Amino acid sequence: MRLGPGDCTVNWFAMVKAVGVAAGLLALGASIADDQGAAGSSVGTSAAMRKAPIIPRYPFEGRWNGREGWVDLSFVVRPDGTVADPIVENSSGYPEFEREALKALLRQTYEPATFNGKPIEQCATRLRYIFAFDRGVTGARGSFATKYKEGVRLFKNNQIDEARALVDSEIEDGVWNLYESSLIYSLRSEIQAAQGDKQGQLQSLIRADGGKLEPGKRIPVLRAMFSVQVSLNRYADALATRDRLRSLEKATDPPDLLEQTAARIETLIAGPQVLGFPGAVEFRSGCVEGRPNFQYRLLRRKFAISDIRGNAPDLEIRCDRKRFVDSVSDQKVWAIPDSWGTCQVFVFGDTGTTLKIIEYPAEVAAAQ
Repeated sequence: MRLGPGDCTVNWFAMVKAVGVAAGLLALGASIADDQGAAGSSVGTSAAMRKAPIIPRYPFEGRWNGREGWVDLSFVVRPDGTVADPIVENSSGYPEFEREALKALLRQTYEPATFNGKPIEQCATRLRYIFAFDRGVTGARGSFATKYKEGVRLFKNNQIDEARALVDSEIEDGVWNLYESSLIYSLRSEIQAAQGDKQGQLQSLIRADGGKLEPGKRIPVLRAMFSVQVSLNRYADALATRDRLRSLEKATDPPDLLEQTAARIETLIAGPQVLGFPGAVEFRSGCVEGRPNFQYRLLRRKFAISDIRGNAPDLEIRCDRKRFVDSVSDQKVWAIPDSWGTCQVFVFGDTGTTLKIIEYPAEVAAAQ
């Protein structure tokens, strides 16, 4: 199945902040400047521009407990400026934040993207909502620090199960700020590594990265994330993590192991082998609304889905400048034009459904 020419633009990332001024008071909002990314890269194309920001309501329980967090959303901006098809890509893991972020996003309007002056659909738009209190708390509080240090002690003493129980209990309580969130999820990722839980470790590292970390503390989180992504064959995600590390670190000479691994991945992508990657449909983060899905960032321009075990009826290919919705079948092969830009696949279905993404080399794609 060869897909048609692109006609869509992209706005990579923006952030909106929902700020609680004090416990028990309504949240006040302050917008953060848009990051246009690749939005204006096509001649004659302008990106969609957000109108007055719609600030999400700060959930009562989160305000009462002093909980902070974030939500990353992917969505489409229609030619009329309204928002369509929002998907939670990741979050700090609190379902109420995700629900409120989705509600606010669906009320948000934009000046639509244009091509040669005509409104067009903007396909791969991303937005982060941050839920935080404007009270100057940037470090760890005493009560949190005591539990965190005990978790570190248990882990260093090889009391892995006890450390995991303590950390999970602290996460379930959810009374932490963004800095504390990064600390507790960093520790949890180390515990999960010791337990051999690669998928859980990756999710914890993503949540640690989403909180407040100084560059010096973010680098080891990203390096660990790269290693886990490689071990899980999430090669496109690993290369994106490598690019982030490059912006934080000085280039090493000779290249370190991470760069050598990234170079081998790039050689593999450009090579003649057919690549296969297993996946499973799930709720990406803590959200219980919306549809469970499997998210995969494509390495190549041609792919298929095979070995479906369960129910996965449809997918969306969401690219920089185009998107395509289709039913899923192991008899189909999708070929994506280069003009569409970088693409991500969302496969929707029942939680627990497993499948495999098959990616074909450029030679095979050209021949067919």
